[in-house]
Amino acid sequence: MKVLQCGCQKSGNYLMWRILRKCQKILGVYSSFSARSGIGDLTKKVYNTLGLKPHFSEVFELDRIEWKEGKIYFHKQLREDGKLSSFINVDLDFVLSVSSLIWSHTPPALLYGDGILDRFDKLFYILRDGRAVVNSLIHHVVREESILCQPTYNYFTAEEVYKDLSLFKKYVLQWKIHVESFLEVKDKFVLVRFEDLIQKKGKALLLSVCGLNKMEESFIEEFSFSNMKREAPSHLRKGDNADWRNFFREEHKDIFKEVAGDLLIQLGYERDKEW
Repeated sequence: MKVLQCGCQKSGNYLMWRILRKCQKILGVYSSFSARSGIGDLTKKVYNTLGLKPHFSEVFELDRIEWKEGKIYFHKQLREDGKLSSFINVDLDFVLSVSSLIWSHTPPALLYGDGILDRFDKLFYILRDGRAVVNSLIHHVVREESILCQPTYNYFTAEEVYKDLSLFKKYVLQWKIHVESFLEVKDKFVLVRFEDLIQKKGKALLLSVCGLNKMEESFIEEFSFSNMKREAPSHLRKGDNADWRNFFREEHKDIFKEVAGDLLIQLGYERDKEW
């Protein structure tokens, strides 16, 4: 079973990946290209050499692909010559000959247009309120681990990022583009809302789609936010969809409403723009 999960950054991708990986392990079909090829071990050595900390311990077995200008790249977070990431051009069929679970942040319509979605048995999209996504992303990029990976970044606190309204607008637009890309091909995906995934409803959906219809209470507890936070403290912050209210000023609300206010309404996160 070949599974692709897709979502905008900071939408709950890690939580969904952990649950899908658990489902595949229960079914006995899980396999990591990073682990079996040795790329994961190589990445770990680079991290150790540079003194970098992974955002979460399983990052070395994570199989992530991204689409760029008609080519597929295998992604691993490395710091080489001051750059954040290394992208290795790969043959997707070769990766899929081993990997059972792929993670991607590429807008889904791009993957569909290149025929990539047809290579998978199941497709999942993780959706989260864009205001929470932007707030989470802003706090993520100023973490010590993120700055170490990207030393050219100019901001060191969330407050500094929030003051840069052009950058804030860029993050809002990034979320909008990603979600609208998903909406173009939504019939091909199982939609999983982050707001449901942190509750029993979302976990039950993933189990059901994977053919594991019985919901075990231990499964719910294993993937509770408190447990996940203990396991990946540098990657997970609050998991609170309302925390953006503590940071958005009126100018941030105005920008969000201008860029993606209609999309929030379309997705059911708001009834109008009076928020």
